[in-house]
Amino acid sequence: MNITPLQPVANATPSAAQGPADPVHSRTFGQMLRDAVQAVDDAQNEADEQATKLVTGEAENLHDVIIATEEAGIMLSLAQQVRNRAVEAYQEIMRTQI
Repeated sequence: MNITPLQPVANATPSAAQGPADPVHSRTFGQMLRDAVQAVDDAQNEADEQATKLVTGEAENLHDVIIATEEAGIMLSLAQQVRNRAVEAYQEIMRTQI
């Protein structure tokens, strides 16, 4: 896993000389949510593949299988917590009297 260092922000607003805005910041909430759900799905699929390799004897390292499984479980748990918070926020908005 590659970790890129943080770069200082010299100017908060992009200018024409700097080029187009950062594509990460121009995504909509729906796109970010869709990407997050896709990442959880990919992690689950990877964990399933690793488990299948373990059962068939193709897995070289048990630690990789355990790490993939735990990572998928943590990502799923985080997605559930985000969903629960979103539902709670929606319910709170619905209870608000105008």
